[in-house]
Amino acid sequence: MLAAMAALCAAAEKQPFERYQSIIDRMPFGQPPPGFDPTRDPAEVSKDEYSGGETELTQEQEAIQKAVRFSVINVESDGAVRVGFSDMTDPKAPRHFYLAVGEERGGWVVKAADPNEKTMTVEKDGVEVELALGENSGGGDAKAEGGARATKRGVRSSLLDRNASHGAATSMRGRREKREAEEQRQRAEQERERAEREKREEQERAEREAERAEQREQLNALKEELMRQREEAKAARERGAEESEETEEEE
Repeated sequence: MLAAMAALCAAAEKQPFERYQSIIDRMPFGQPPPGFDPTRDPAEVSKDEYSGGETELTQEQEAIQKAVRFSVINVESDGAVRVGFSDMTDPKAPRHFYLAVGEERGGWVVKAADPNEKTMTVEKDGVEVELALGENSGGGDAKAEGGARATKRGVRSSLLDRNASHGAATSMRGRREKREAEEQRQRAEQERERAEREKREEQERAEREAERAEQREQLNALKEELMRQREEAKAARERGAEESEETEEEE
């Protein structure tokens, strides 16, 4: 058993380092610190040799950090995460961007954004850098900003609270507008029903008036007929009386 283990260890020592190169190229654990040499024995490297470790930024990353002012991160209704930032390379002519993750404009690409951590990763000319909301210098010192992380987190919290308040106000305004629109619709419906009711009542009044007028005409016609019959009866009686008198005179 010991001989077999010794043989395996010897075989492992003979494996070339190049077999791990593809893994190193993918950088699964992020950007290695400046000056990192994977072939060196970690025991031979002093703690101060890699000052800053993963937090150390390259000159290109520091230049991007100083140029960018990261001010907004939102989750849209469609689920897309968008970030707002300004390119302050030329303070007299700043360029403002509002991009979703994966979008590119003006040479800037948003590689990632985390609305919970309030961070984003942007790329410019092949150089990536991660920034926190409000934690950008726009011309200041990146190390000084790192030292003021707690303070700027407070600023981010204030901005988030302000955004949340604005969102709540917007939601309340939306509900109020919806309620007012519903009340207006109900008033319009009531007005329409009132107009239809008045129209029906007017039509019914007109029909009743026409019916009464027809009844009056019929009554007048009946009166005229009765008067005619009475006059005819009277004339008949008068003729009968005259004929009787003439008969008596002849006798």
